[in-house]
Amino acid sequence: MEILSCSSASCCNIINLRGASVHKSSGSSPPKLPGSRKRILCARIDCNLGFSGYSNLDHFCTKNHDQHEGSRSLPAFERFSNVHPKALGDSYDGYVLDGKEGVGGTSERRDLITRILIPGLPDDSNDDSGARISSCFWEWKPKLTVHYEKAGSENVNSPPVLFLPGFGVGSFHYEKQLKDLGHDFRVWAVDFLGQGMSLPCEDPAPQSKEELDSERKDFSWGFGDETEPWANELVYSIDLWRDQVRYFIEQVIGEPVYIVGNSLGGFVALYFAACNPQLVKGVTLLNATPFWGFLPNPLRSPSLARIFPWAGTFPLPAFVRKLTEFVWQKISDPKSIGEVLKQVYADHSTKVDKVFFRILETTQHPAAAASLASIMFAPQGQLSFNEALSRCRMSNVPVCLMYGKEDPWVKPVWGLQVKRQLPEAPYYQISPAGHCPHDEVPEVVNYLLRGWIGNLESKGSVALPLLDDPENVQYGTTRDLEFVREGSRKSVKTPMAEAVLSALMEVIFEKTSSRILEYGMLGGTEKEMIQLQSILSTIQDVLKEAEDKQVTNKMVKNWLVKLKDAAYDADDLLDEYMMQALEYEAGADDNKKLKDCMINLVCNFFSRSNPFISHYNMKCRLKQTGERLNAIAKERSQFHLKSSNVNQTYQSSRRMESDSYLLESDGMGREKDKEVIIKLLTDNGHGDVSVIPIVGIGGLGKTTLAKLAYNDEWADKHFQQRIWVCVSEDFDVKRIMKAILESATGNTCHLQEMEVIQRRVRELVAGKRFLLVLDDVWSDDHEKWERLKNSVRHGSEGSKILVTTRSEKVALIVGTISPYYLRGLSEDDCWSLFKQRAFKFGLPKEASTVAIGRDMVKKCRGVPLAVKALGSLMCFKRETREWLSVKDSEIWNLLGEENEILPVLRLSYDDLPSHLKQCFAYCSIFPKDYSIEKENLVQLWMAEGFLPSSGRKLPEEVGNEYFNELLWRSFFENVTKDSDGNIVEFRMHHLFHDLARSVAGSDCSTAEVGQQASIPAATRHVSMVCKERAFVMPKSLRNAGKVRSFLLLVGWQKIPKVSHNFISSFKSLRALDISSVRVKKLSMSIGQLKHLRYTLILKHCDHLEMLPKDLRKLIHLRHLNIYSCRSLVKLPKGIGNLSSLQTLPIFIVGRGTASSIAELQGLDLHGELIIKNLENVANERCARTANLKEKGNLRSLKLLWEHVDEANVRENVVRVMECLQPSSDLKKLHIENYMGANFPCWLMNSSLSNLTELSLIRCQRCVQLPPLEKLTALEVLSIDTMDAARYISDDCTNDGVVDYVSLKHLTLKNMPSLLGWSKIEERYLFSNLKKLTIVDCPAMADFPYLPSVESLELNDCNILLLRMAKETTSLSNLIINGFLELVALPVGLLRNNMHLLSLEIRDCPKLISLSGELDSLCSLQKLTISNCDKLESFLDSGSLKSLLSLSIHGCQSLQSLPETGIRDLSSLQNLSLSNCENLTGLPETMQHLTHLQSLAIWSCSKLDTLPEWLGSLVSLRELELWYCENLLHLPDSMVRLTSLQFFSIWGCPHLEIGFNKEGGDDWHKIQHVPYIKINGPYIQAAGDLVSTLWQVLTWELGSIVGLQNWLGNKKDSRIFD
Repeated sequence: MEILSCSSASCCNIINLRGASVHKSSGSSPPKLPGSRKRILCARIDCNLGFSGYSNLDHFCTKNHDQHEGSRSLPAFERFSNVHPKALGDSYDGYVLDGKEGVGGTSERRDLITRILIPGLPDDSNDDSGARISSCFWEWKPKLTVHYEKAGSENVNSPPVLFLPGFGVGSFHYEKQLKDLGHDFRVWAVDFLGQGMSLPCEDPAPQSKEELDSERKDFSWGFGDETEPWANELVYSIDLWRDQVRYFIEQVIGEPVYIVGNSLGGFVALYFAACNPQLVKGVTLLNATPFWGFLPNPLRSPSLARIFPWAGTFPLPAFVRKLTEFVWQKISDPKSIGEVLKQVYADHSTKVDKVFFRILETTQHPAAAASLASIMFAPQGQLSFNEALSRCRMSNVPVCLMYGKEDPWVKPVWGLQVKRQLPEAPYYQISPAGHCPHDEVPEVVNYLLRGWIGNLESKGSVALPLLDDPENVQYGTTRDLEFVREGSRKSVKTPMAEAVLSALMEVIFEKTSSRILEYGMLGGTEKEMIQLQSILSTIQDVLKEAEDKQVTNKMVKNWLVKLKDAAYDADDLLDEYMMQALEYEAGADDNKKLKDCMINLVCNFFSRSNPFISHYNMKCRLKQTGERLNAIAKERSQFHLKSSNVNQTYQSSRRMESDSYLLESDGMGREKDKEVIIKLLTDNGHGDVSVIPIVGIGGLGKTTLAKLAYNDEWADKHFQQRIWVCVSEDFDVKRIMKAILESATGNTCHLQEMEVIQRRVRELVAGKRFLLVLDDVWSDDHEKWERLKNSVRHGSEGSKILVTTRSEKVALIVGTISPYYLRGLSEDDCWSLFKQRAFKFGLPKEASTVAIGRDMVKKCRGVPLAVKALGSLMCFKRETREWLSVKDSEIWNLLGEENEILPVLRLSYDDLPSHLKQCFAYCSIFPKDYSIEKENLVQLWMAEGFLPSSGRKLPEEVGNEYFNELLWRSFFENVTKDSDGNIVEFRMHHLFHDLARSVAGSDCSTAEVGQQASIPAATRHVSMVCKERAFVMPKSLRNAGKVRSFLLLVGWQKIPKVSHNFISSFKSLRALDISSVRVKKLSMSIGQLKHLRYTLILKHCDHLEMLPKDLRKLIHLRHLNIYSCRSLVKLPKGIGNLSSLQTLPIFIVGRGTASSIAELQGLDLHGELIIKNLENVANERCARTANLKEKGNLRSLKLLWEHVDEANVRENVVRVMECLQPSSDLKKLHIENYMGANFPCWLMNSSLSNLTELSLIRCQRCVQLPPLEKLTALEVLSIDTMDAARYISDDCTNDGVVDYVSLKHLTLKNMPSLLGWSKIEERYLFSNLKKLTIVDCPAMADFPYLPSVESLELNDCNILLLRMAKETTSLSNLIINGFLELVALPVGLLRNNMHLLSLEIRDCPKLISLSGELDSLCSLQKLTISNCDKLESFLDSGSLKSLLSLSIHGCQSLQSLPETGIRDLSSLQNLSLSNCENLTGLPETMQHLTHLQSLAIWSCSKLDTLPEWLGSLVSLRELELWYCENLLHLPDSMVRLTSLQFFSIWGCPHLEIGFNKEGGDDWHKIQHVPYIKINGPYIQAAGDLVSTLWQVLTWELGSIVGLQNWLGNKKDSRIFD
């Protein structure tokens, strides 16, 4: 959370509330919180002010005292000593913590932060339920009773405080203030008349007898024709509430008060203080707004007010009544109330149950609707907001401003406007907080109120909260508020960031040794490099133990963080060193040529490129880096770190051994899982012993499930021998076999020789049906597993081994059947398990504790071990605030020092080797629930140096291994695969993402563009989620100059540009992803990013026309992703010099020497390559130089020609094509616009044996196609626009039957000469073809048999081909299009495909009938018939009971829909009728379509009326009537279509007149529909309460000046007038 606080006109300060743990107080007193491990939240505060403080307060008090009438005298300040000290002291339960800790603020400089612990709210669980609240009523005037609540009446000497509520709520909204502040003050909260419980007790305008007898008899009070005498003077307005507050203070409270008002209440408080300053000691505005009171005030504008004589009064005019009925239906609906509360509260986890139900309760009162209407049309007050401010300042009324930053209605600009007029007023901007900060963050509001009142009551001797030293408070100073949470859940920032240094240090050490020698040592730097190596070696010796200790030792963690920062800088320096060495070596030959020229030598000596100068600079920087690392290394002695032994195993994270003993409660929620495992165990497999793996993340209950099966009564009877062994991390075959013997015999095994042990095991299981459980297996050593399995092979048939593991890789190695993937428990089961542990001593006294517990259990996401640990933790926490503090903590807080919550996740992480730890932690750069591209992630890992080359393995291969390892260990999930089975995308489980974020700490940051983001200067990896059209780099990001990765994760909009200085801001950048930006050019400065050696991602930059020339300087760049950059017309010359490049999706051949295809020669490209503009290849020699045949890592190749016209170019095309032969490992080939007469030999001789996809597009001169039967792996074939081809296959090359077994998808388009697949169709089979599309092949009359085709599309084809199709029996999708001579469907076409799901028949103008053909389609769900002019009937029977969608278009002969056929469409949901000019009506049986949700009727000119039974379509949600010009009116039954949400008419002139809102005869028929369109624009749109009110106000009050400015949040000060 953040709070902006200030008290001078120029100040602007922000305070962030974050989650944190209170470790130790730096003040003299310890934090007064129950329990030493109390979790708290933190408010980070930026302050800049100069508060004038208590000036003129004596004058104000004296003046108020003298003017006061009719109430008790003001309490003298001499009595201040009798006030409870906690109420006024500046240290009210608050203590300064970690006062010297530095945290970056929002300014560009970093200031020290002070953390202040403030009190939480009262908690029923520790008998501190807060002050007692009394609910009272005060009869102000006859029939007008005011409800109020009070607390703290016994605090007779304490200042009185009065709370005024916002619009639509009441005093109940201040329950948290009354309970808390009632301890120290006398506190009241009052309901305004017309709101809350202060509603009239009788009807102010009763309905007449006729109305009572009509349909409106149950409608609300206040809508009659005559006003009751007692209500004649009742006018809801600011003036009424001002008077109400005055008399309440005088008659009930009896003395001047501090007034606190939220929203509308804030305006009333200010207005009241301006009119009655003698009754006010101070005003606090909580998101106060000047919106209320729209119509002119009768006293200020009597002439104008006469136009609205009814404003705020009763009875309301007729049109207001109708409008109110409509609006009230919307805003009194619970869903609408819920939507409004979502907008009101910035934190949607805030508990709003009480507020929700109290508001809902208020709406049930019969006076509520009319009161709302009167208030919405209330007249303005006599004073404007601006005038009220001025009067308060003249009267010296102290004002305090508190505004929630995320308020969608009252932006903080209102508070800043007030601040400009009252520069002495303290201003606090709270974030995240919405319209009601007193309910979202009551701790903060109460703390600020106490301090502010204390400052005023003490005449300034008590400092203002957070502004205690105004002279030292500068812009950007940050402070932290820490407090016990109650009422809302806030995001927290990780307190346990971990330094994973081992892998980084290994990379650095490698650079100082082998890789530096590989590049060459710079002259004069040998000594410094050797010293650096020695220091790094010393650090590496103790690094392993330091990383282990940091979890429990904060000092070690801080030491590692400091070391990590230095290590990153050293890594940058060594990269520069290697590049400089490479440049020096490359320039050596040039220097030799210049050595005889003295002038050149002199010039070179004084230039910056002088190697002596650059070497000397590098020498100095190496020395400084070594000294810095050495100083840090020396600090290790104070931690008593031991040198690590390479062979020692890590023990600290090892879990205790499991056993087979099972508690009854452990099996909760696993009954179904147990049944599945028992069934697998009972399956008497043949031959070898069966191995059943159970896989799942740690803590999910794999061991428990194994115990359930192991201890089942059936297992006891079925297996002659049951054995349980806990394997854990150490898969020692000898130890496991000894454990098998001990488990079976119950005796300790003292055998030592492996041979003897193995013989005993064989003897034990020989001839027996046994069950062996191997619990918690981690090792994937296949050899060890086979050795163990061989020792138990001699059991009888039906023996089973049950293995539990977290690793899918282990499961695949050991399992003889597919693994059983265990899922999380249900929410109810989790709750039952939690209750057993948390409430073992009885249910809590406070009911809210149960709700808090349920919320916490949800956070465990079905992980039983997490639920158990949480339940055990909460068992001894009895106070509600303790429960809240745990609930509001994130996983890193919960892990804490006790390591109790989710230890298994931490154990899984601790078990990772260091190189996987940093790869996993890096994943936190992506937002939660983000779909991460695997290839992109591997490239990013490589850019960061996480993937060292290993022998012959490329870094990409190492990265795939790392990814698979993390996937098998369950760190990743929800993988998406491509057609080849390769993983493309994946996600991370929320808990694992939380863990990654926690261990990454400040290394990785994610922020949203346009939102205020705090990015620490130490951040190395940044991602920005962009949902805006413009990208503005956050100020805090500019300070993070050491960023190594920057990812712009674009949301739903594309951004047009990135600032020019953006790229140059990050000198250490290794990876840059700015995909989807709309830039036309990239900055030339990109060539200066010398560390950008790996990844540059520019995908989907549609407007990018060229790349900078200096891109060629990035000679180490490995991945340049310019996929889908459609405007790119050329590549920079010299791109072939990027010898390390492996990803280049597009290569554009230039004319002449520009971007010659020969540039591809030295590039070892991977993945996909599209070569465009091949017509620019000069000759075959250039094409051969491209060396495509040797590019064995290419998987997809597209060869594209753009313009091939000239004859000489056509001849050249054939020769060029022959030289573009790809590697035999190619998977996908696409050839487009090739103008040769023959395909190249390399395609005709089937050298591409691994090809799975082949596309031949616009190869118009080719007659003969490649021999497809030799492409044995081909799965997808697309042929389009091959004008000359007559047959696909050449019979001369084939003997016998040919079955294209692998082919699954076949598309043939625009082939006018094609006669068939071959001359002898019977010789060919397509046994696995699933989808066949044939379009515009008019000469094709036959096709081979299709035994398994599921989707068939025939478009503009020979009718004989359609008759052939009736032989198929497996269709689920059929499209028939463009058969101009078709009169009737071939008999059997549909009957033979009774499982058809979708049928489309289009453009068959002679088709007369479908009678009898649809009878067998009992599974059909979608039927579309379009442009069948002669069709007269199609539904003669009721067989289509599964039909969901029916669309009829352009069937001119259709006069009506069949009565019988329509009646039985019992499942129909969507019906569309269009361009059926002879359709005169709808069948009566259509009224039985009770599931119909959408009805569209377009261009049916003879349709003149819709039947009265239309109102029977009770499920109808959408109705469209377009261009039915003769349709005269709609039936009266339209009013019964209560489910109708959208109604649209266009081109229906008669209906348009009747539906005029200003008096149309038929408007009442549709006025209940939320969304209505007439001829295009919406005339009614009421999606939610806010839009409803907007419609109401702009419609009825559109002439009010300034309304749109108010709702548009304009900053012009005139809105206050």
